[in-house]
Amino acid sequence: MAQLGYVFDQWFSHRLTQFLAMIFLALLITAAGGLGLWLVGDAKDVQQGTWNAWTYMADPGSHAGVRGTGPQVVAITVTILGVLLMAAILGFIVEAIQAKMEELKSGLSRVVESGHTLILGWTHETVMVIEEICIANESEGGGIIVVLADMHKQEMEMDMAMQLGGHVQARKRLRGTKVVLRSGSPMLVPDLAKVSATEARATLILAEPGLADLADAHTLRCTLALLSLPNLSGHVVAEMRDLDNEPLVRLVGGELIETLTSHDILGRLMLMSAREPGLASVYATVLGFVGDEFYAAHWPELVGVAWREVAFRFRTAIPIGIRTLDDQLILNPPGDRVLEEGDEIVVLAEDNDTYAPGERVVVETGPPPVQDVPPKQKEMILCCGWRRDIRDILLQLDKQVARGSELHMMSDTIPLEDRNRYLKDSGLDVDKDMHNLKIVHFMGNTAMRRCLESLPIAEYDSCMILADQSFEAQMMQSDSHVIASLLQLREIQKEARATRRSIMNDLKLRQQTGGGGMSKSKRALTQRLQLAMPTICEVLDPRTPRNMTVAHTSDFCQSNKLIAQILAMCTEDRSIQVLLNELLGPGGVSFSMQPASRYAHPSEHLNFYELAARVQSYGETLCGYQTRWEKKAHTIINPQDKGEKKLGWEAYDLIVLQGTASAMSADPALAAARRASPRSPRGQRGYASSAKMTRGTRSGRHDTIVASRGGTRRASMTGHKKRKEVSSAKLAASRRSLIASHDDGPLAEPGSPKIAPE
Repeated sequence: MAQLGYVFDQWFSHRLTQFLAMIFLALLITAAGGLGLWLVGDAKDVQQGTWNAWTYMADPGSHAGVRGTGPQVVAITVTILGVLLMAAILGFIVEAIQAKMEELKSGLSRVVESGHTLILGWTHETVMVIEEICIANESEGGGIIVVLADMHKQEMEMDMAMQLGGHVQARKRLRGTKVVLRSGSPMLVPDLAKVSATEARATLILAEPGLADLADAHTLRCTLALLSLPNLSGHVVAEMRDLDNEPLVRLVGGELIETLTSHDILGRLMLMSAREPGLASVYATVLGFVGDEFYAAHWPELVGVAWREVAFRFRTAIPIGIRTLDDQLILNPPGDRVLEEGDEIVVLAEDNDTYAPGERVVVETGPPPVQDVPPKQKEMILCCGWRRDIRDILLQLDKQVARGSELHMMSDTIPLEDRNRYLKDSGLDVDKDMHNLKIVHFMGNTAMRRCLESLPIAEYDSCMILADQSFEAQMMQSDSHVIASLLQLREIQKEARATRRSIMNDLKLRQQTGGGGMSKSKRALTQRLQLAMPTICEVLDPRTPRNMTVAHTSDFCQSNKLIAQILAMCTEDRSIQVLLNELLGPGGVSFSMQPASRYAHPSEHLNFYELAARVQSYGETLCGYQTRWEKKAHTIINPQDKGEKKLGWEAYDLIVLQGTASAMSADPALAAARRASPRSPRGQRGYASSAKMTRGTRSGRHDTIVASRGGTRRASMTGHKKRKEVSSAKLAASRRSLIASHDDGPLAEPGSPKIAPE
């Protein structure tokens, strides 16, 4: 009997079984009631009795007119059974509706979309990435973003609404893009199939918070799960936390995946910004989809023109490089480089349809000021905090500074006696690998004044305040610690400047009374104390600088915001990483802040074109300028009044592109396919995008430097199919073996400045 009950429970637990059981009971009661009514003489035949029984069961009040004991007993019985049956059916219907509503609230339903952007994971960067992609999709009338995360849908909705300023403001900031949230594990193939991962135009894997190795292991598992899907059509961008784990993910993903190590990029940007104040604002302006962006186009009328003339052919854009038919990116090329057939010009412009070459602007300007090139000076840099990737930062800094420079590091995360061993374990032997930089360690909490007072604050040339690794997963606590360190440093400097004024007053009094002058060392000290030490602060929450009245005293490197912008750019076009590696690398081409006095004579008034010609004489490219001596520097990229407005440049620092470098596409077969594809006229390209490095309409353009976003999604997917056909057998075998192991079980964790008409 117990076995029979168990079998019945198992059988009746399914919703289809319940539905069939209700139908069977309804038919049974109707048939039995009809037969009974016929037998007691209330109906002339069984058919009439069956109809009467159905009316009694469906409408309990319809049996009130029945006469006779037998018919009344049958009618009452059928009515009672009908009431119970209808109550059971109503209960099943309510339960089914509630289950469906709960499924919708939980984000468990299937997504039927194609050509969408798929984001895997929910972190501090997710909402910022969504907003950046929404800005990119605005020119197309919106798009579709699907997010799959191991988190309840309602929690994701609340978090997104809070970060976007409420539900009403969120709808405005999404700019017509539909955001679909689903709960599930990005490591499970069924959950990936549920969000139509195979139909996604691009997939972005966000690194989980917590330990770097665990986060990268999670990214690897997500990559393996994606590769397990049949006919994956879009490319994959994976955020990594540790540079050492990147090769394995690239091996698994092959030509399908682009990896981006967020800590590595931010470390390079922090170094560059610390040594050149204002540079963080430049990169914050250039990255992302707001303002001027990177575009590329082939202009047949410019074939045969030397590069030194190209800058004076565009009134609303800044040419910065060339992309050849071989997918070679040449940034800041030499002035005598002649444009060839098929070369595309990479520019900074407001939009793809806002610029076009015109007649050459004639620039008459004299030579720049003659200045002696100063030798590379030793530097003394203060570093507050200890990042997990401090080894990479030290190696980069050692390549950039003069021999004999010093880096003073203060942190309470790693004990003094363990730091060299920690660096050696991470792959950096301080005695052998550091050639120019000497590291001096200090122990202390940089948010405490007594610890900072033990440092020679007046002697530092610059300062970096890093988000300490001990607060890596705690955004608000990390930013609070950074701001506290900045406030303490500024207060110490303020008191030091007051000391300088006291020394200067004492000097004046001595001179008036015939006393001696100031010693050389004391004079040098007072000169250092005149200016605030350039400081770059790493903050995780982009709202922190907006809420701080001290923001104008420092540059802020908004880590999560910058990473979100870069990830969104790579998602829109995977080849953007080639450009970023050049701009943020230790050598090659990079943005630089230069005083205008290097190019303009004192009190000389030049327009932007004339100043650009002066900059060209140094083999550099002028991209914009930044105000100086203001509480908050105002950065202007690609000014629109280049030839009209005259400016006195003493109050500005110039943003120039220095160095020359070239980079090749990572896919030779794709470059060959691009060479074989014919060039289409400019008017047929459909360049219509706010993407930094935009998607292509030509087949196989997914790995190019810049292409059109106005093309159809079907065409943008063709490139992946071609790349998939030309993948090497060795790489395919490696991926197959790794996927097999994934299925079996978990893995372990100078040129002329004058340009005249032809």
